[in-house]
Amino acid sequence: MDRLNQMLERQFGLMEGYRKIKSDLGVTWATEIPVDINSREGQADIRLTAHYFWEEMYEFCLSYQERGLDNEATLEELSDCIHFWLEWAILTGTDKDISQQYWRHGVSDKGDKLDFLYRVVLTQKTQGLRAENVEQILYQMFMSLASSTNQLKNKPWKQKIVITNKDAFLFHSRNFMYGFIFLIMELKMKPQNFYDLYFIKAEKNQERQTNGY
Repeated sequence: MDRLNQMLERQFGLMEGYRKIKSDLGVTWATEIPVDINSREGQADIRLTAHYFWEEMYEFCLSYQERGLDNEATLEELSDCIHFWLEWAILTGTDKDISQQYWRHGVSDKGDKLDFLYRVVLTQKTQGLRAENVEQILYQMFMSLASSTNQLKNKPWKQKIVITNKDAFLFHSRNFMYGFIFLIMELKMKPQNFYDLYFIKAEKNQERQTNGY
């Protein structure tokens, strides 16, 4: 099975587990996945996921600066970032959009979508996407993610619903997804390492759900 699809399916399962936990705790959330990007509840979920991603990225950056990448704590923080990167893709429907890009590029059905993401980012780098260091990549990621959430105008206190420009939202969301892969590539992490790192923490998170963490 395609590695990216495996990661998305596993993350969807974890998300369903967390939805049940949140329900038991009385926490409200949007009722569908992917969320309705025009609803107040859906947009609130998207913004919260963006916030969680940047919290984890902040913790990764601190550990990376202090300990380097070849460190268990640093890698765990990076894996947490991968989890919210996948959750963002699922919640927003960007995973489906990337799949459409995959088929639009005429990739064989035997091709691996994770490899495809790496190739897309490599192509973007050769066509002018440049960053001198990790900090510049983080800035580009932040701007793409912020540009995406900035398309969402239905804050909880707004009384009139504004329809989201879906094309613009997905354009910036897709660039955020690619930006994260750009960071991973800059860290010299290959697709299989990326895949393995995700599943190590996914197993731990599954245990946490079961054990009441």
